[in-house]
Amino acid sequence: MKNIIILISCFLLFFCNSYAQTSNVTSTEMNGLIELCEIQYSSKSHQYADCILWCAMQCAIAGDNIQSYKLLKQSDELFARFGMGNFDGRDTINEILRYDILSKIEQNAERDYFAIKFAKSSLKLKQSFFGCESEQALNALLDLSQLYAERHKYRKSVEVHNKGYESYVELLRREFCSSSESKRNAYWKVASLYVGKTLSEAQKYAGRRLSATSSIASAAYNATLLSKGILLNTTIDFENYVRNSESNEAIRLLDERKKTIDISEQDSLDYAMLNVLRNECKEYNIPQLLITWNDVASHLGEHDVAIEFYRTPLNEYGALVVKKGWESPEIVKLKETVRVGEKTFTLENALRLAIDDLKNEKDVPLTVMWELSKAIWTDNLIVLLSEEADAKVYFSADGLLQLFGIESLPFNNPNRKEFARMSDVYNLYRLSSTRVLALEKNLSEPHVQATLYGDILYDMSEKAMLDESKKYPNVNSRTRSLRPAINGEYIQPLPKTSVEVDMIALTLSLVDSLKINKFTKSLGNEESFKNLSGSKQRILHIATHGYYNQVGTTLYSRDKTEYKIDYSMQRTGLLLAGAQRAMYEEELPEGVDDGILTAYEIAHVDLSNLDIAVLSACETALGDVTADGVAGLQRGFKQAGANSILMSLWKVDDEATCKLMTEFYSNWIGKKMSKHDALEAAKRTVREIPGWEAPKYWAAFILLDGLD
Repeated sequence: MKNIIILISCFLLFFCNSYAQTSNVTSTEMNGLIELCEIQYSSKSHQYADCILWCAMQCAIAGDNIQSYKLLKQSDELFARFGMGNFDGRDTINEILRYDILSKIEQNAERDYFAIKFAKSSLKLKQSFFGCESEQALNALLDLSQLYAERHKYRKSVEVHNKGYESYVELLRREFCSSSESKRNAYWKVASLYVGKTLSEAQKYAGRRLSATSSIASAAYNATLLSKGILLNTTIDFENYVRNSESNEAIRLLDERKKTIDISEQDSLDYAMLNVLRNECKEYNIPQLLITWNDVASHLGEHDVAIEFYRTPLNEYGALVVKKGWESPEIVKLKETVRVGEKTFTLENALRLAIDDLKNEKDVPLTVMWELSKAIWTDNLIVLLSEEADAKVYFSADGLLQLFGIESLPFNNPNRKEFARMSDVYNLYRLSSTRVLALEKNLSEPHVQATLYGDILYDMSEKAMLDESKKYPNVNSRTRSLRPAINGEYIQPLPKTSVEVDMIALTLSLVDSLKINKFTKSLGNEESFKNLSGSKQRILHIATHGYYNQVGTTLYSRDKTEYKIDYSMQRTGLLLAGAQRAMYEEELPEGVDDGILTAYEIAHVDLSNLDIAVLSACETALGDVTADGVAGLQRGFKQAGANSILMSLWKVDDEATCKLMTEFYSNWIGKKMSKHDALEAAKRTVREIPGWEAPKYWAAFILLDGLD
């Protein structure tokens, strides 16, 4: 930090979200800042008083009340002598910060009455200075709500919370309807803290029969509907709005945007589209932000249940459950710890261990799976589910549950004699958000093309790659894959995928109106995939190798908020024809794509209204878990336009996968089952084959948003 101006900027940003952060500043660093300020401004200045006050807040957050109060008194004396503000020398911002410090000190000392008193004073000033609808004021409302809850004033807590929440949603809607994609990303980093606080608050009410429980449960369910995939779905919703706007200029700008990878250029095009729509009196709005738990419940059947799993900022897990006719959702807390062998882990860490074992092709012991099942599908949750044949359990995962096949966990019921898995007992539908149940269905005519990739030729000569690339002169090359992260490996051929795509093509030929395209060998290159943009696909099946790198390199800094999701999506992808040269870091012909199709590149292909993307490859469901969902292939295909995705959680057996996939299409297309039922029947078929009973052969595949 070069000067105190930067310090002041940091603390201004800090106090606006003071209770959402923890202090990472050491006493040595604080002393260094104080010395720096004294050198630059002297100890007899209001800037020095600013610095002392900021350090007092750091101490309060760290729980050091004695040092915090000592620094606070020192700053009072300095402001009184050298300050120029209206509050004993303090300006309004410093006066707000002082109240926040006093509130935190009293909260640390468990003197809740005084903590609330100072928090209310801070709130009043924030409303006056920043505005009643400002982020600072709305965050202060939620902080005050938490203090009321700690004092067991639950009704007042929920009243204050909901007042702030409703205003926050309106603020969010306005910001998102008038911002570029990267601006929404940056804004959501701050706004998501509000959702995290709401879920933390709800966790305290789990299992408590209080008058305020129903209100906080409703707010928490609505918060999950608002937040899950908000950035992704806003991007999709905006693109669909432009496509349906009948504005030729806006559509032209959107097509131009899909072709560029420069963030600043994308921003300019976003604002240009918004201006065009505004000038044509077509104001963009986001109806999905207005969906509530009541809307979800009204779309459920008599025996159906909808579950929104959530993870709090402290990595605690819970579930919000609704049924048709309920007066409010119910909050269910998942078990905090899981027994693994002789050790006890938090649920978060137990999930991470199991996911890592599966990723590294290790079997997870059945005893561990039982413990995980009891922790996730708790007795309090199971009792809310119906075993009626027509009952459906719609659930949306969060946190590491998104990377784990909870559908295939053992059925946690000691009264059942035979061994069963959850999917054997319940019709479990994995959704990106239960919000999709309340969204309007697309009633347009289904697309008539099915495209299949398989039996890919990974090792191609430079001439062969150039010849195949020339077939697609209109495709813009975007070779932005992370070669250093995945180089040096020999890509094993997948001979069974030849049989797979041939049998699937035969099954699909039963649909007279379906035009079938096959890309095999050298034909299955990256350019051929990008050329699908705008081609109105119904089914896209890709049988190849997938990859996910937890550590990689990128053209952009991972510290920049607006690029974080892009960074993640460049580290997961699919290998297509010619990818071997990129693996070995060999030179590529000018303008030829490298055969490594990243999720980032997929997101820029127009696959609007694609019914299903079937990713018959390894680890295609993996990615970085972010506040906006899993940033990986599933995000890429969703942004491209896929309605549902069939994908895998770990490395899969070539032969078993071939059998599962051909059975899936036979059930879905041939026997006219729903996508959900077709997959479950295919899994049961594979399980019954001797040698393939273990979950590693069939449980990796999950279906996201598989609603027919």
